[in-house]
Amino acid sequence: MQILMTSSGGRNLEKLFPAVVKHLSSSDLITKKLVCWFICEHGSNQEFILLAINTLVKDCNDPNPMIRGFSLKTITSIPHTFLLDYSLPLVLKGLDDSSVYVRRAAVLSCAMMFSMNHEIVMENGIVDRLYGAIRDSDSIVVVDALLALEEILSLEGGVVINHNIAVYLLNKLQVCENVCRD
Repeated sequence: MQILMTSSGGRNLEKLFPAVVKHLSSSDLITKKLVCWFICEHGSNQEFILLAINTLVKDCNDPNPMIRGFSLKTITSIPHTFLLDYSLPLVLKGLDDSSVYVRRAAVLSCAMMFSMNHEIVMENGIVDRLYGAIRDSDSIVVVDALLALEEILSLEGGVVINHNIAVYLLNKLQVCENVCRD
Protein backbone atom coordinates (compact mmCIF):
# COMPACT_ATOMS: atom_id res chain seq x y z
CA MET A 1 0.00 0.00 0.00
CA GLN A 2 2.80 2.43 0.87
CA ILE A 3 4.47 1.90 -2.51
CA LEU A 4 1.25 2.79 -4.33
CA MET A 5 0.73 5.86 -2.21
CA THR A 6 4.22 7.32 -2.43
CA SER A 7 4.95 6.56 -6.08
CA SER A 8 1.74 7.70 -7.72
CA GLY A 9 3.68 9.77 -10.24
CA GLY A 10 0.89 12.30 -10.50
CA ARG A 11 -1.73 9.66 -11.24
CA ASN A 12 -5.21 10.02 -9.86
CA LEU A 13 -5.54 7.61 -6.95
CA GLU A 14 -9.16 8.49 -6.28
CA LYS A 15 -10.27 4.99 -7.30
CA LEU A 16 -8.25 3.55 -4.42
CA PHE A 17 -9.80 5.85 -1.84
CA PRO A 18 -12.65 3.54 -0.67
CA ALA A 19 -10.26 0.57 -0.35
CA VAL A 20 -7.68 2.61 1.54
CA VAL A 21 -10.24 4.19 3.88
CA LYS A 22 -11.30 0.70 5.00
CA HIS A 23 -7.87 0.44 6.65
CA LEU A 24 -8.60 3.48 8.80
CA SER A 25 -10.22 1.15 11.31
CA SER A 26 -6.93 -0.73 11.72
CA SER A 27 -5.42 -0.77 15.18
CA ASP A 28 -1.90 -0.62 13.70
CA LEU A 29 -0.52 2.90 14.19
CA ILE A 30 1.62 2.87 11.04
CA THR A 31 -1.31 1.79 8.88
CA LYS A 32 -3.57 4.37 10.48
CA LYS A 33 -0.97 7.11 9.96
CA LEU A 34 -0.51 6.15 6.30
CA VAL A 35 -4.26 6.17 5.73
CA CYS A 36 -4.55 9.59 7.41
CA TRP A 37 -1.77 10.88 5.15
CA PHE A 38 -3.53 9.41 2.09
CA ILE A 39 -6.81 11.05 3.08
CA CYS A 40 -5.13 14.44 3.41
CA GLU A 41 -3.27 14.10 0.12
CA HIS A 42 -6.01 12.58 -2.02
CA GLY A 43 -9.21 13.60 -0.27
CA SER A 44 -10.53 16.04 -2.83
CA ASN A 45 -13.81 14.20 -3.39
CA GLN A 46 -16.38 15.15 -0.75
CA GLU A 47 -18.22 11.84 -1.10
CA PHE A 48 -15.07 9.87 -0.30
CA ILE A 49 -14.28 12.08 2.67
CA LEU A 50 -17.68 11.22 4.09
CA LEU A 51 -16.58 7.57 4.07
CA ALA A 52 -13.78 8.41 6.48
CA ILE A 53 -15.26 11.11 8.69
CA ASN A 54 -17.20 8.87 11.09
CA THR A 55 -14.11 6.79 11.83
CA LEU A 56 -11.98 9.90 12.28
CA VAL A 57 -14.50 11.44 14.68
CA LYS A 58 -14.67 8.18 16.62
CA ASP A 59 -10.86 7.99 16.71
CA CYS A 60 -10.70 11.45 18.28
CA ASN A 61 -12.12 9.74 21.40
CA ASP A 62 -9.74 6.75 21.29
CA PRO A 63 -7.83 5.93 24.49
CA ASN A 64 -4.55 6.13 22.55
CA PRO A 65 -3.38 9.77 22.31
CA MET A 66 -1.47 9.08 19.07
CA ILE A 67 -4.69 7.98 17.39
CA ARG A 68 -6.56 10.99 18.79
CA GLY A 69 -3.82 13.29 17.49
CA PHE A 70 -3.62 11.68 14.01
CA SER A 71 -7.36 11.90 13.64
CA LEU A 72 -7.57 15.51 14.76
CA LYS A 73 -4.75 16.55 12.43
CA THR A 74 -6.38 14.69 9.56
CA ILE A 75 -9.84 16.19 9.99
CA THR A 76 -8.47 19.73 10.12
CA SER A 77 -6.03 19.19 7.25
CA ILE A 78 -8.66 18.21 4.70
CA PRO A 79 -9.51 21.39 2.78
CA HIS A 80 -13.29 21.07 2.88
CA THR A 81 -15.22 23.69 4.82
CA PHE A 82 -18.11 21.28 5.50
CA LEU A 83 -15.75 19.46 7.89
CA LEU A 84 -15.54 22.49 10.16
CA ASP A 85 -18.81 21.45 11.80
CA TYR A 86 -17.16 18.15 12.74
CA SER A 87 -13.77 19.57 13.64
CA LEU A 88 -14.73 22.52 15.86
CA PRO A 89 -15.94 20.48 18.86
CA LEU A 90 -13.02 18.07 18.43
CA VAL A 91 -10.46 20.88 18.42
CA LEU A 92 -12.03 22.52 21.47
CA LYS A 93 -11.94 19.19 23.29
CA GLY A 94 -8.37 18.56 22.10
CA LEU A 95 -7.19 21.86 23.61
CA ASP A 96 -8.07 20.42 27.05
CA ASP A 97 -6.79 16.90 26.41
CA SER A 98 -4.56 15.27 29.02
CA SER A 99 -2.06 14.29 26.30
CA VAL A 100 0.55 16.82 25.20
CA TYR A 101 0.52 15.31 21.71
CA VAL A 102 -3.21 15.90 21.32
CA ARG A 103 -2.97 19.45 22.71
CA ARG A 104 -0.20 20.19 20.19
CA ALA A 105 -2.36 18.84 17.37
CA ALA A 106 -5.34 20.87 18.58
CA VAL A 107 -3.38 24.13 18.74
CA LEU A 108 -2.04 23.61 15.21
CA SER A 109 -5.55 22.67 14.09
CA CYS A 110 -6.79 26.10 15.19
CA ALA A 111 -4.55 27.73 12.60
CA MET A 112 -5.68 25.22 9.96
CA MET A 113 -9.32 26.00 10.70
CA PHE A 114 -8.60 29.72 10.51
CA SER A 115 -7.09 29.30 7.04
CA MET A 116 -10.35 27.68 5.88
CA ASN A 117 -12.82 29.96 7.67
CA HIS A 118 -11.84 33.02 9.72
CA GLU A 119 -15.25 33.49 11.27
CA ILE A 120 -15.50 30.07 12.89
CA VAL A 121 -12.32 30.74 14.84
CA MET A 122 -13.25 34.27 15.82
CA GLU A 123 -16.84 33.45 16.82
CA ASN A 124 -16.12 30.39 18.96
CA GLY A 125 -13.65 31.72 21.50
CA ILE A 126 -10.64 30.00 19.99
CA VAL A 127 -8.46 33.09 20.35
CA ASP A 128 -9.14 33.14 24.09
CA ARG A 129 -8.47 29.41 24.29
CA LEU A 130 -5.14 29.89 22.50
CA TYR A 131 -4.19 32.66 24.92
CA GLY A 132 -4.98 30.14 27.66
CA ALA A 133 -2.73 27.59 25.95
CA ILE A 134 0.20 29.97 26.43
CA ARG A 135 0.13 28.80 30.06
CA ASP A 136 0.37 25.11 29.08
CA SER A 137 2.93 22.97 30.90
CA ASP A 138 4.47 21.88 27.57
CA SER A 139 6.76 24.44 25.97
CA ILE A 140 5.96 23.24 22.42
CA VAL A 141 2.24 23.80 23.03
CA VAL A 142 3.13 27.31 24.24
CA VAL A 143 5.19 28.09 21.14
CA ASP A 144 2.57 26.61 18.82
CA ALA A 145 -0.15 28.64 20.57
CA LEU A 146 1.87 31.83 20.06
CA LEU A 147 2.44 30.99 16.40
CA ALA A 148 -1.26 30.20 15.86
CA LEU A 149 -2.27 33.44 17.57
CA GLU A 150 0.23 35.39 15.47
CA GLU A 151 -1.29 33.95 12.30
CA ILE A 152 -4.90 34.39 13.40
CA LEU A 153 -4.37 37.95 14.67
CA SER A 154 -1.98 39.09 11.93
CA LEU A 155 -4.47 41.56 10.47
CA GLU A 156 -4.92 43.09 13.94
CA GLY A 157 -1.19 43.50 14.53
CA GLY A 158 -0.43 40.03 15.84
CA VAL A 159 -0.47 38.47 19.26
CA VAL A 160 -0.63 40.89 22.19
CA ILE A 161 1.94 40.22 24.87
CA ASN A 162 0.97 42.06 28.03
CA HIS A 163 3.10 42.32 31.18
CA ASN A 164 1.70 39.15 32.77
CA ILE A 165 2.28 37.05 29.65
CA ALA A 166 5.78 38.47 29.22
CA VAL A 167 6.72 37.64 32.82
CA TYR A 168 5.25 34.15 32.48
CA LEU A 169 7.15 33.49 29.24
CA LEU A 170 10.42 34.79 30.68
CA ASN A 171 10.02 32.54 33.72
CA LYS A 172 9.19 29.61 31.44
CA LEU A 173 12.30 30.37 29.40
CA GLN A 174 14.39 30.23 32.57
CA VAL A 175 12.89 26.84 33.49
CA CYS A 176 13.57 25.52 29.99
CA GLU A 177 17.14 26.80 30.16
CA ASN A 178 17.71 25.04 33.50
CA VAL A 179 16.30 21.77 32.13
CA CYS A 180 18.55 21.98 29.06
CA ARG A 181 21.64 22.36 31.27
CA ASP A 182 20.85 19.26 33.33
